[in-house]
Amino acid sequence: MADRIQLSTSTKEEWEEFNPVLRDGEAGIVKGTTKIKIGDGVTAWKDLAYALDYIRHLKIIEDTTLESNDYALVDTSIKSITLTLPTITADGMLVYITDISNNANINNIKLLRNGATIQELAEDLSIDINNANVKLISVGTDWRLLWVI
Repeated sequence: MADRIQLSTSTKEEWEEFNPVLRDGEAGIVKGTTKIKIGDGVTAWKDLAYALDYIRHLKIIEDTTLESNDYALVDTSIKSITLTLPTITADGMLVYITDISNNANINNIKLLRNGATIQELAEDLSIDINNANVKLISVGTDWRLLWVI
């Protein structure tokens, strides 16, 4: 095969420092992640939204700061866990949280809002329902609950 396609890759820090304008249709990949931005020939890197950002499944046993599209599988069997929501950088960011230990009624999962609001309230959220499944989406500067099961 004579033809080969090579995509641009750099670390998050390198992309942000250089802040290039990707050509129309050019893909830029953040090394070590699943994050991809697609250029339009006009917009600088920092102002482009991520086109692809696959879900990261994390088993959480310690306090953690989440990223967009994280699926937090939270183990509350030993202690309460504090999760800090990601800084909102765009509408449509998603976060999934599941209590996998059936113990959130005793060891709660606390969601820190990280400067945003949750359901338009300037209050952190406590999840105290065993086996809870929560999905949040960013809208403006607010995290909205899409479902709680």
